[in-house]
Amino acid sequence: DVYKRQEAGLLATSERAEEPYDRFRNRLMFTIRDLRDRPIAYGGRVLGRSDDRTPKYINSPETPIFHKSRTLYGLNRARHAMRRDGMGLVAEGFTDVLSLHAGGFPGAVAPLGTALTVEQGDLLKRYATRVYLLYDSDQAGLRATFRAADVLLAAGCHPMVVSFPAGEDPDSVLRGQGPDALRAYVDDAVDVLERKLQILERQGYLDSIEGRRRAVDGLLSTLRAVKDPALLDIYLGRAAERTGVRRDTLVSEVARQRLTPRPRRPVETGDDSTAGTEGPVRDAVERTMLLLLARDRGLLEAAVESGLENRHFRDAVARGIYEALLATGEGDLSLEGEHAEAWETIRKDDSEVTHPREAFTETVRRLVHRARMDRLAQIDRELELADEEQARRLLVEKE
Repeated sequence: DVYKRQEAGLLATSERAEEPYDRFRNRLMFTIRDLRDRPIAYGGRVLGRSDDRTPKYINSPETPIFHKSRTLYGLNRARHAMRRDGMGLVAEGFTDVLSLHAGGFPGAVAPLGTALTVEQGDLLKRYATRVYLLYDSDQAGLRATFRAADVLLAAGCHPMVVSFPAGEDPDSVLRGQGPDALRAYVDDAVDVLERKLQILERQGYLDSIEGRRRAVDGLLSTLRAVKDPALLDIYLGRAAERTGVRRDTLVSEVARQRLTPRPRRPVETGDDSTAGTEGPVRDAVERTMLLLLARDRGLLEAAVESGLENRHFRDAVARGIYEALLATGEGDLSLEGEHAEAWETIRKDDSEVTHPREAFTETVRRLVHRARMDRLAQIDRELELADEEQARRLLVEKE
């Protein structure tokens, strides 16, 4: 009935019409199926030319049985071939996947009109360790390729980039040149890091100091995404060799970005959190310090004696409030704007702080020694990636 068709996304409503209308009118339909081969959604390609107001492709909306970010078109048919061959192919759209299957490439799938998601990367890893990306070779296609490659690396897959001539895609190659030609393109695929290096070299980035700096920036997203330790070691060596940047430096840059947020803990521990971190001061440990000072201004002298200075506050608002406290002592603070708003919010915070003296001591310690503690954590992350010589240097620094 009409309600079920609306719930399934086949019908849609509009403020300009009383009756529901066919969401997929004047479109070529593609059935999207789950792994048990049951239809769960549809994709539709507009017939004829699309204008700026009419999207070329649309999919069914999210429903209880269809989640776009967790579904790959064609996986119901491709998964067995992927598992058998240990490799999969990711194309951009429905027609590419259909052409690839018909042309003798049964391991082909496609995301559903969006960039490859983390969930889709994990799904691919279940069936294949090596994944070939068959996207367009224009700028938009390359951006999509490199984004998808980072997702695959984080999932534990090894992405390979297939490069087509300008204006060509899997469907056009198969129709115009045949399966053997497409197979040759797949056989010529290169590792994603190697493809990035090829492009950077061709565009002259490796010919100057500034260019090499920018080249490293372009490589870091790929290096940071790698989950496989052996592959990361190979990548680090290759990137250092081609860019001329020391491997130690690359290790440091990769480790610096592999930060994982520490779990929130109650305020009474004096640790990295307060009861809430909403409001202008979002750094949890700095907010805790200001909360303690707001309740007992006599702690200010002890903070100064412990070496707490305004430079230890990274949040600009928190730093401004602390500077005002230092200037005023136990008198009324003269604050304006977001500083006044933040101080008032902190003063009204009624979170319970047990053992405030112990909490104060621990919070001061964390602020004063935070840079050193951060560096110790950084060294530990670098040690996971370092070669033997660099590891020795890091251990000396850590000691």
